[in-house]
Amino acid sequence: MIRFSNIALVFFILFILQVPSRAEEQNASSKQEQEHILRGENDTSALHPNKTDQRPGEGTPFQFPPEGITAQPKYYLRAATELVLALGVTAAIYYSPEGRKRNENDWQYPFNRETLKKKLFSLDTVRFDNNAADINLGHAAAGTGYYLLARGNGLNALESFIGTFAASSLWETLGEIREVYSINDQMVTTMGGVVFGEVLYQIGEYLRYGPVRSPWRNFLAAVFDPGTALNNWLNDFSPRRSGTKALPYHQGKKARFDIYAGGEQIKEVLESKGVVTFGLETEIQKNAFFDQPGQSRGLYKDTVLTLVQVQYWGGKKKNPDDLMLRTKAVFGAYHLKDIRDEAGVEKNGYSLMIGPSSALDFKVINRPQGGGWISNFELLGPSLEAVFYKGGWKFRVGADLFGDFAMIQSQALRQFRRKYGAEGLAGVQSKEGDKFYYYGVGLSESLRFSAAYGPLEVGGFLQRSDFKDLRGRDLVEEKITRRLTLRDTLTEMELKAAYRLRQDLTLETYVNRTRWASKAEGLYFSEREIHYGMRLRFSFN
Repeated sequence: MIRFSNIALVFFILFILQVPSRAEEQNASSKQEQEHILRGENDTSALHPNKTDQRPGEGTPFQFPPEGITAQPKYYLRAATELVLALGVTAAIYYSPEGRKRNENDWQYPFNRETLKKKLFSLDTVRFDNNAADINLGHAAAGTGYYLLARGNGLNALESFIGTFAASSLWETLGEIREVYSINDQMVTTMGGVVFGEVLYQIGEYLRYGPVRSPWRNFLAAVFDPGTALNNWLNDFSPRRSGTKALPYHQGKKARFDIYAGGEQIKEVLESKGVVTFGLETEIQKNAFFDQPGQSRGLYKDTVLTLVQVQYWGGKKKNPDDLMLRTKAVFGAYHLKDIRDEAGVEKNGYSLMIGPSSALDFKVINRPQGGGWISNFELLGPSLEAVFYKGGWKFRVGADLFGDFAMIQSQALRQFRRKYGAEGLAGVQSKEGDKFYYYGVGLSESLRFSAAYGPLEVGGFLQRSDFKDLRGRDLVEEKITRRLTLRDTLTEMELKAAYRLRQDLTLETYVNRTRWASKAEGLYFSEREIHYGMRLRFSFN
């Protein structure tokens, strides 16, 4: 079938090819100015130190860029040293008496030179392990620590990714020399660390250097991003740091933080029940002028957008509560903008950007006869963000397309185990009790849209993820006698209407429909739900 995100991305590419660039039409006054645009910097006024520009949302002009600003130095050697020290501390815990008790069940090889040769030169040691989900998902926390240490030393997103991948590889090869080189651990540590780490890094940077400064914000920044807090402290003792200032964060970026709470009525096939829900959303946009009047066409070479949403559903009597965590980072983008401010009254025009991104989508759905959980690492794919202004209306569209690596506990696999038992299944599929799951690969896509006029806004989203089981390289590959064909599809769509009561307070009503279908050999399971709800959203920055 034709995917809706594919259609949106194709239309965007055609749009770029057909729309003339205002920057080209106006013939930039110098080659230097054109190169400045291609670098993706916010405004060509940066080439003219005496020119002033208007900071969005404020009435006083400011000079861009501020005088005395220099690039943040990069401490490659210190970053490598800190990563090695972090691995050393982890190894000390791993091989402590208590650690040996926890980990020796995973040891497959003796501690000798032949094992080292195998780990370095043989693919036979490269396998999917069969650890419990909480242990395997916990590697994302380790990856986040590696990534924040690299970021805190001034490295960009790509360099920090390389550092995280290298640290994880070193641990899988030497730190856990007696275990298999775990494919899933490498994926979760690297990609989970990069996506979640970048979100925490951007939150920390905004709290430190945003428009409001306070000791409380500095403390929260250290909680979210301890790597930068540590290295900023070390920088105070570095002569290389003297005379260097960081670009004031609010002049290059803007942020939105939302806290919301409300009630829902969940209508299932067999029953209907009421729950309470509350959550947190953040969006940090590097290009503060993305939706402001102006013309530009260029390329951003570092992170331009990070998003995170955490939501909890509670109050169900028969089973535990639900949880959802979504994060996304866009690691660079091509930007095209032409927005006109008609007589200072209303905007007309468009602003679009498309770039490579990664995401993490974690869901726990508890139901008396179904449910399960999905931890989906959306490895890489294109993301589109666009805003259009016309006649007082503001339209916003977003689309994502990702290739996935996932860990899934599906209801169909649960039913298969109850009916036929778990003997002869792959490692993690055969785990005892409620600890079973499977490794999968797949494709995720989403489309978001909204239309706002004054205090009113309507919008929604469509999201679909398809997974199939990932075969081969299992820890017990030679002992598998039953290879199941497993499939899972999760589809979600939502429509909402919102009214802004005041600048920082919005009342929303919505309807959400979710369907989770899963297959295991000849068994099929499908669960549909409709959520009706109302929530109050408080926004701040």
